[in-house]
Amino acid sequence: MGSGNSKIISPSTASDPFWGSVPQQYSLAVGETVSIDLPQVPLTGKTEYWQINQEVLGSQHCLVEDAIASEDEGILSPTQISVQAVCPGEFHIILRVVDLISGEEIPDVRPLDIFINIEN
Repeated sequence: MGSGNSKIISPSTASDPFWGSVPQQYSLAVGETVSIDLPQVPLTGKTEYWQINQEVLGSQHCLVEDAIASEDEGILSPTQISVQAVCPGEFHIILRVVDLISGEEIPDVRPLDIFINIEN
């Protein structure tokens, strides 16, 4: 799931019905990159108007990120976030599932807070 010497600190959120086993804590050195795989949520009558919104808390110039959309039709995007550590700091990537029409969070899907610690 990661590259370089990145370390997953927390193994998973296996008890969460939506996010499944997405690791929630990472420790990286400056220059390292990690790819975070998100669940592949099928588009159904219930999920077709859902989207995953992402917010980054922390010094945004120290963390370069790229959300990768699904290449599979019928899958909620993004399905992966790739993050490169540029300088030291602590960051939170918060993912929320929202309704495309109303903009409201989906009440039965809790936000996912991914913590990233970047060291020299």
